[in-house]
Amino acid sequence: MNRKLLALALIVIFTIPFLGGCTIKIKQIDNLMRPPLLEGEYHDLQIAFNNAVGNDIILKAPQSGEFRSAYVLYDIDGDNENEAVVFYINREDKTVAHMNVLDKEDNNWVSIADIEGSGSDIKAVEFTEMNGDMFPEIIVSWSLYDNEANKILSVFECSKIDSKLTVKEISTEPFNIMKPIDVDSDGNNEIFLIRLDTSSEVPQSYAKMLKMQNDGSIKLVSQIKLDGNIESYAEIKAEKVSEDYPMRIYIDANKGATQMITEVVFWDKQKHQLVDPMLNEQTQSNIITWRSTRIPSMDINNDGIIEIPTQTIMPGSILLSKDTESMPIYLTKWLQISNTGTAFEVMQSVINFTDNYMFILPSTLSGKITINNNIIDKQWDVYSYTSVSKPGEMLFSIRAVPVSKWIDDKTIYNGYTKIINNSGMVVGAYISPAGKDFGIDYKFLRQYIVAYEGG
Repeated sequence: MNRKLLALALIVIFTIPFLGGCTIKIKQIDNLMRPPLLEGEYHDLQIAFNNAVGNDIILKAPQSGEFRSAYVLYDIDGDNENEAVVFYINREDKTVAHMNVLDKEDNNWVSIADIEGSGSDIKAVEFTEMNGDMFPEIIVSWSLYDNEANKILSVFECSKIDSKLTVKEISTEPFNIMKPIDVDSDGNNEIFLIRLDTSSEVPQSYAKMLKMQNDGSIKLVSQIKLDGNIESYAEIKAEKVSEDYPMRIYIDANKGATQMITEVVFWDKQKHQLVDPMLNEQTQSNIITWRSTRIPSMDINNDGIIEIPTQTIMPGSILLSKDTESMPIYLTKWLQISNTGTAFEVMQSVINFTDNYMFILPSTLSGKITINNNIIDKQWDVYSYTSVSKPGEMLFSIRAVPVSKWIDDKTIYNGYTKIINNSGMVVGAYISPAGKDFGIDYKFLRQYIVAYEGG
């Protein structure tokens, strides 16, 4: 078996022959005190595990990530046979999770390590190469039952001594979100993590890079401040566009109930440290990538590069918000980051999060239109806009209608032409005579009104 990541609950991968050639899948065994015994080689594995830790246990599965079962199979030592990593807690002490590692010796499963963890639950487990010795390190994220935001990671070095696999813990570190990434592009992964410290009056957030040294130790090689006014972190993404670009790391961060920013961090080879070009040094905040809605960073235009959304109120939309049925609308500008860390705009759009569509503004319309957002009728009315005090004529309308109500254009929605069908809604459009004179047609609208699935 190759070294491709594999995480399977042992019960799930077995099936029992049943009447008529059918099969019944046995349910996942996590959190069972004494799971049913298996047959074949995994029967021996379970026996070896129970002999090592006893039966008075409860299996624990990682809560996120690639591996979602208490039993994790992975070829750690490169011998083309999987080793097993099993997570559990003792029934009498549910505050501490444990990790047991088993290997085959002389064709028999043997427990080679039983390690007390740094939390009551297992958030995630990953295998990653950090020093080029062909033995992946095991990275376990532990979480506490009373504190989901703050977690602790443990790094376990794997090696062979006298032909026997050994596993030892070499580092622990508190964190909020992390990802193994080759930050400095040297061919080995580092651990990139974010730590939000809320213990003081002024919260502080840090990006850290942990690197494995030649002696097998883990060293903090760079740490920088980020915007500390953060509620939580959503996701870490990484991309390397070309050899001319450093590995760029994007961290989507939640501010309050709805707002979001994206930090951008990369390794500066000249300075030999992490840098964050989005952070204002004087205010220690990131306002460049602010948006009022939790829109994640993504490759919005399918060019292979991640874009960052940022928002401002669309010029003129406030003038159209004269009653409770309407409200201002936000213009979303999508930014890319250059190889020097400078943000530049690649696209503008207006997103309807309720009905899951997006109107992309071509450069020919930028600054020339504004939108009235009628939230009651699920309708956008698009006007020409040339003055800061008065919008022009209504050019076209966009309306979302449930599929069940859209009947051959013969209902009350007559006059609206179907543009897209998305998420159980038909998005239709009506073009006014003024819009036709403006150069708007349905071919144009089908090109620039698209489905939005970003979140």
